[in-house]
Amino acid sequence: MMTSSISIKLHSAYPRDVGLGRIRLSLTNMKKLGISKGDVVEINGKKKSVVTCFPLYSSEKKKQVARVDSIARFNCGAKENESVTIKKIKTNPAVWIHLEPLIPVPPIDPRYINDCFTGVSFLKSDKIITPYFGDILSFKISKTYPTGPVTISDETTFVISYWDYSNEIKTLQSGLSKEEIDEREWMQNITIRRLRTGKL
Repeated sequence: MMTSSISIKLHSAYPRDVGLGRIRLSLTNMKKLGISKGDVVEINGKKKSVVTCFPLYSSEKKKQVARVDSIARFNCGAKENESVTIKKIKTNPAVWIHLEPLIPVPPIDPRYINDCFTGVSFLKSDKIITPYFGDILSFKISKTYPTGPVTISDETTFVISYWDYSNEIKTLQSGLSKEEIDEREWMQNITIRRLRTGKL
């Protein structure tokens, strides 16, 4: 029997799913929700977020759990083993997304972010994390167009804010060493100067 939503406990993601914005449900629960592999669902804990649904492995097909990574749990405001409500939703293609760095980040080509997240769905205020040359970059989605749940495509434009290095307390709380902070500030200043003047 189909239903519009289910309540289910969150468990940790399979290692292969980490960072990909996925949720794993049993085929039974997917059928209840009227969803197929690749459909987007809303997770509602203390907050709301969106993820793409895939089936649990066959060895766990009878388990009444949902597997998501720590980023998705953070975005929906729920911890492991806490219950959330899940329902099927529709998303729009993202035209543009504005990112605010959560730590000082080196200058990065926004097309790299696009390549990492094509096909992944997000809501405003979601946190996203991506590897970058042995480093980890983390951002908050501050704005999307259109508003509401969106899915990244090849045509999506990412706009990345510059880090405010004048906020020394926030910068030091990033956990980076002084050398890393100085290097990233220097690289950011070079990028800004080049964009303004066309010169290094």
